[in-house]
Amino acid sequence: MCERAPAVSRPPRVRLVSIRVGLIPDARDSIYMPRPGTTIKKVLVPISWSESEFVEKIRKEFPQVRDSEFILCKVDRRRRIIPLNLASFCPSAIRACLDVGRSSIYVRPTVREPVPEVQTELLADDTHSESSDSQNEMRRRQIGDGEQRRRKEILDREKLISGVKEPDDGVAIQLKYPDGRTTRRRFNVSQPFQHLVAFAGTDEMATEVFSVQPAMSSNAIYSSSTGAIKDHGINGPCTLYVLWLSSNQVQELLTNTDPASASPPPASRSPPPSLSPRTSQDVDVSGILQRLRGKLKEKPIRANQINAVRGEEFDCASRAFSRAHFDPESKLDVVFVDGDGGEGAIDEGGPTREFCRLLARQLQSHQIFEGPLERRTLALDSAALHNGVYRMVGKMLVVCLLQGGVSPNFFSERLYRQICGSSPLPGNMEEVMDRTLKEKLQKISTAKSLEEAREAVNDASEELSLMGSLCCLRTLEQRDELVTAFLDFYAEERIHAALQQFREGLSIFGALEAMKAHYNTLAPIFLKEKSTLFAADVVAVFKPSRLSLTGSSRRKGETRTIAYWRDWLLQVEDGETPLSLGDILAFATGLENIPAMGFPSQPELDFLHPEDGPALYPIANTVVLKLSLPVHQTYNKFKSAMETGIGCAFHFGVQ
Repeated sequence: MCERAPAVSRPPRVRLVSIRVGLIPDARDSIYMPRPGTTIKKVLVPISWSESEFVEKIRKEFPQVRDSEFILCKVDRRRRIIPLNLASFCPSAIRACLDVGRSSIYVRPTVREPVPEVQTELLADDTHSESSDSQNEMRRRQIGDGEQRRRKEILDREKLISGVKEPDDGVAIQLKYPDGRTTRRRFNVSQPFQHLVAFAGTDEMATEVFSVQPAMSSNAIYSSSTGAIKDHGINGPCTLYVLWLSSNQVQELLTNTDPASASPPPASRSPPPSLSPRTSQDVDVSGILQRLRGKLKEKPIRANQINAVRGEEFDCASRAFSRAHFDPESKLDVVFVDGDGGEGAIDEGGPTREFCRLLARQLQSHQIFEGPLERRTLALDSAALHNGVYRMVGKMLVVCLLQGGVSPNFFSERLYRQICGSSPLPGNMEEVMDRTLKEKLQKISTAKSLEEAREAVNDASEELSLMGSLCCLRTLEQRDELVTAFLDFYAEERIHAALQQFREGLSIFGALEAMKAHYNTLAPIFLKEKSTLFAADVVAVFKPSRLSLTGSSRRKGETRTIAYWRDWLLQVEDGETPLSLGDILAFATGLENIPAMGFPSQPELDFLHPEDGPALYPIANTVVLKLSLPVHQTYNKFKSAMETGIGCAFHFGVQ
């Protein structure tokens, strides 16, 4: 009789939870203001962890609180920082807290003053305690005094603005507050700037000192500034963005003895900004996009699954975006079903990036756009307008940008201005895509005599009447007026309904508002890409994940392979191979360009040694962003393997 084999005991399954955690570096902040480098991190921990284990994890993720105590807070819709009332700092208690829900939590260090060095052993513990209590009491008094000054400043502003009559013929100035609220009032630009400060600073959340910034300017104007409104570059109707300052920033400004440093020099008001993609800005492009992406609901819903077939990405996306419960602000779940019937892997980012890259390429050539591929304008398609295609395409472009990292670098300057509500460009004959219509307009504009111009107008009477431009010419000068009016209507008014629908689609995630607020800064994301990808850029993207022991034969092979890799990239850059640097990047990451907000994790280089098994060609994992290079003895073998492997790749290869 055969004996039954003893049952194999399996380790208990550990349930993991994902908690989004951010850092508030200044313990004295009461209003949350994102700072460079303070991104939200997704912390994955077992739900069964104790408080001490979770606290240790937080200290590792945020070295700023490694040696200090901290509390956990939430940030409400008005950006107010509110400490959480938790029974424990363990993951289960955080998950059970109704105040948290699906929101992020924030780590804020507690105020702790440095303890003076003990000069003698005769100082007892109670002396140290009294000193610490005294310092804490002093700090509390400072905070209380600051709050009293803030309240008094608000009352003084209310008193000042209540005595200033709003001029009927003034320019309208709109203020936008950090929580999204807006208000407006008319001012004469010759009025004192402090009248504007008084109006803006009566909000209950106002700080003792704050700044305002014109939407089209990179210069902030502090509320402590003097002079007239026009002295600060405000000469007409505009939108000013109000930013409350932290208590630390206020203290620094109030104690600054150099008045010039407390207020930036007045900036001259410029006409609508030139869209120079590489101008330096006070706001980082990556930071703006990261804040928009922070609204993404990480847990995908069933309606957000996209069953993708290569070459038919727009049709596949259209079916998904048309579902009743599809949510563009929730995470996509992309499954490529061509080839082997489905790749079967959980979409952790790689399939989404690849799909968005291919979808953006199809959107660029979609029928709702016209003009050169690198400078597209909106076309008028009545069927697409009726079916809401403009709105859908707008949503797809934002999703490609924020979930896939693909920048739609194909907008014309006209289209970008139209979307942002900026002043329009003059009509241009080259923007008329209908060849017959363009020839008729050119015939009118080049007419040498009044009779010839009238004859040309008669030939184009049908098109001119549809645009409301048909008229009887009495002078040759009217010919130019007619053509100018026609071109302006053709480029702007004709597509008004389509533009409005397109803007509705772009409004998801708050992208449209961000484009308006950061007009120049975000221009490189939407206009033709002027930068070129270089070999050095690709080298900088990929970092070796781990190298073998120094002095070993494996380490020597890895070092040689890195040299081969860099030499080969230089050849690719010079056009000496059938591949491009964008092809290599797409093979390894799913994207042809380095995304404006960076990759979600650090792309890595790994090595395939012959002794570890047959591996002649490179292998890419676009989920964890790892490119594994084959280790060969000669450069020619390495070059051949890379070009063959990447060139013949199907699922994530060159297309």
